[in-house]
Amino acid sequence: MFAIIRRLQCCDHLPTGVEKSKKSIYRIADSMFRFWYRFIPSNMNAVAGGNGNIVFEKIVEPNLNDYMGGIFERMCIEYLNRANGSDLLPFSFFEIGRWWGSDPKRKMPIEIDIVAFFRPENKALFCECKFKNEPVDTDVLERLVENSLLLDYENRYYCLFSKSGFTNRLKKNSSKDTILIDLKKMYE
Repeated sequence: MFAIIRRLQCCDHLPTGVEKSKKSIYRIADSMFRFWYRFIPSNMNAVAGGNGNIVFEKIVEPNLNDYMGGIFERMCIEYLNRANGSDLLPFSFFEIGRWWGSDPKRKMPIEIDIVAFFRPENKALFCECKFKNEPVDTDVLERLVENSLLLDYENRYYCLFSKSGFTNRLKKNSSKDTILIDLKKMYE
């Protein structure tokens, strides 16, 4: 029973770097349970009736990239943790996680997939993770830069993770403060 409760524990209940907040988010941490509760209960009759292949084709497969987004974010955090302290990153960080809050100017909620930072040196790495079938373009970086301004760090670096790579325009226009990482690079 304890093992099941542990798998259902939340992850990311507070924005990284925040000790107290009324903006808590609770999610099921275990990917298998998240998959089950997202796709199976509402399709139980079809699955039990031997039509799991139809459920996969019509329900699961069209929504797989969206479902994999959160899992891909965790993969990216693991990549950054492995790369921490190496010359692959612009600095060594001591804290990492998701960040969310409100933009007072635009009056809308903002989320940054990953923020890794080292407070004593006032450095932060802001990351966006895209698990989509098309290459990431400059608009994703521009939005990340804009959203990062909500956090008060003097030295800002950016990292984009992409399942499907990056457009040539993004590769040409990204600065030396931007890291581009695709799946191939993650698995090197």
